[in-house]
Amino acid sequence: MCGYDGGIYRTDDAGDNWKTLLKPNTATKKRIHFNGIYFSDANTGWVVGTEGLVMSSQDGQTFKEYTSITKGDLLSVVKDKQGRMVVSSSDGKLFRITK
Repeated sequence: MCGYDGGIYRTDDAGDNWKTLLKPNTATKKRIHFNGIYFSDANTGWVVGTEGLVMSSQDGQTFKEYTSITKGDLLSVVKDKQGRMVVSSSDGKLFRITK
């Protein structure tokens, strides 16, 4: 689960207990809100948020931030049929993430 002020949390027991993977406002050193999260496989998670933020993690401990071409809010992230990550923005645009 991702949330307001950039926190990322994990549960292994259907929500009875939660572990903090990323404390709020620590990944980017500024106030960012996460709007969407997607796991492309069992180990790789993607998160998008305000100010064009896109991040990924393969271990839940370290996060890679991608350069965004928009300063707008990003709302959701999914994998398309070709295996590419696609992000939607608040102004109706779609972006593909390239590594």
